[in-house]
Amino acid sequence: MKPCAQSRKEPTNQQTVQQHIARLIQEHRNYGKGKTPWQINNGYCQEFADELVHRLRAGQVLEIDPDWFYSDPTSAPSHAFVKYGGKYYDSETPLGVEDPLNLPIFKRAKTKVLKLIRTT
Repeated sequence: MKPCAQSRKEPTNQQTVQQHIARLIQEHRNYGKGKTPWQINNGYCQEFADELVHRLRAGQVLEIDPDWFYSDPTSAPSHAFVKYGGKYYDSETPLGVEDPLNLPIFKRAKTKVLKLIRTT
């Protein structure tokens, strides 16, 4: 993971994070930028993460670039998400997770790779 330039101190609480994520999801729906959190994560994740950090006035946007993170770039999605208060957040994870590999987008990618391995 490489941190983006946008990084701030971390003064707010878990409930505030959840509220901001819920509002951002609704705004994305209203503006046609993903009807579901999955769709937001698969096309608007950078915008979502940047806006979440802006609203929290805290946290750090992280990006996964499959070209340097994985030996096989086709096995992983490119993704932007937020590190805040020791947890990782994206549009599908309003409660946060302690390990970024537990974000649903990466769990799905891992499952996909394991299925490919098992069928070869």
